[in-house]
Amino acid sequence: MGKKNIICFLFLMFFISACTNDQRSEMTKIQGDQSFVVTPEEFKDPLEFTIQTKDFSLEQEREIEINRSIKKVEDTDVLLDKLYVREKDVLVSIKLETNIDSIKGRFLSPYEFKTEDQVTRVISTDVDIKVYDENGQRLMEGSGIKENEIGIYLHKDEFENSKEVEFSITGLHVMEYIKK
Repeated sequence: MGKKNIICFLFLMFFISACTNDQRSEMTKIQGDQSFVVTPEEFKDPLEFTIQTKDFSLEQEREIEINRSIKKVEDTDVLLDKLYVREKDVLVSIKLETNIDSIKGRFLSPYEFKTEDQVTRVISTDVDIKVYDENGQRLMEGSGIKENEIGIYLHKDEFENSKEVEFSITGLHVMEYIKK
């Protein structure tokens, strides 16, 4: 593993550990409360959205709070949460924000939940993330997932030199839950 890859990996781990949510994530709420039955369903459509790069100044290293709704899927708001600008990288943070109902509902998740023997388990799945510029050139450097957040690394110069950046995320699940 090269020095650049190690630095990107360490930053990704920092991002994953630094991501916090004022509320517990839907995964933690459902997994911690064994009174729910959870049924997974594959989310068949790709989650697609575009960022206009002119909307963001990347001149200095910083965290840019965005908190912009991209799409609503079931009971989940998909948010363009933040951009983390570093010397050579831009980390795009996507948040899946869900309000859990006390009785039943459906939410989007990068994980699959399975209830067996009255225990709800979280199973990691293969989320596929593709990022392209307006000419179809692939841009992504890496990605990571933590509970309800997806972090996507991009080369800063490629991000800056693009007019728009198109994202496509597949392999997500819709989780239906109901109180026992």
